[in-house]
Amino acid sequence: MEQTEAMRKMWAAGDYVTFGDLFAEVGRALVDEIGVDGLHVLDVATGTGNTAIAAAEAGAARVAGQDITPELLRSARERSETRGLNIEWGEGDMRNLVYPDGSFDRVLSTFGAMGAPEPALMAAELLRVCRPGGAVASTAWSPEAGFSKVGDVVSRFLPQPDGGSAPAHDPADWARPEKVPAFFADLPVELSLLERSIDVKWESAEDAATMITTRCGPLTGAVSALKESGRWPEAYAALTEMLAAQSKDGTGSLTIEMPYLLTIARPA
Repeated sequence: MEQTEAMRKMWAAGDYVTFGDLFAEVGRALVDEIGVDGLHVLDVATGTGNTAIAAAEAGAARVAGQDITPELLRSARERSETRGLNIEWGEGDMRNLVYPDGSFDRVLSTFGAMGAPEPALMAAELLRVCRPGGAVASTAWSPEAGFSKVGDVVSRFLPQPDGGSAPAHDPADWARPEKVPAFFADLPVELSLLERSIDVKWESAEDAATMITTRCGPLTGAVSALKESGRWPEAYAALTEMLAAQSKDGTGSLTIEMPYLLTIARPA
């Protein structure tokens, strides 16, 4: 219960409406690739609803979105109502979806399922609500993506856990083709692992570092801790250096290619 509440607060911090819009095109591309016209679709860890909205606009017969954070769901609901879309929004932990077995033709998660601490259990839960003949599709940022590297850089300046501590789940494992099959090993599915990427643009590396660390809820606590310890200036400098080094743009602005893995699991 405490862990669930901590997750809610973490994702409510910052400004996920703005941050999530940086990569909203991934949800639209996912919907186009997997196909949703006339189907029943669930968006797991929907956040502010970008993927669910894309599915509704693409002609899905029924769309539902579940997320653990009521603040994000309010934004999702406002967005869908503004567009005149009929989407069912529900609050709940993605590890315990509130829907009966086999409720949906498409079960999607755009950078959501990757955060579950027990990947095999998460995979099983996604498959549970998927109908026979349907598909589960999930995206995860590559370890080489700038978004992944931001967390790596920030963590270097934080106090490190004792050497005896068990390693935490790495969300980027969902983007490692050699790891993902193990998450579905006990499930009767046909897997497809597809490498994809998008370009994300900012005015400068400084603009990117500031935007990511103030808008992305999971980072705000770490940034506050670094400011309290006096290490934020050097962490910020390291962030801007890392982001600048990844830029594809030689014009002075910042364009970073963000690779991710698309996993599609079809019940056998």
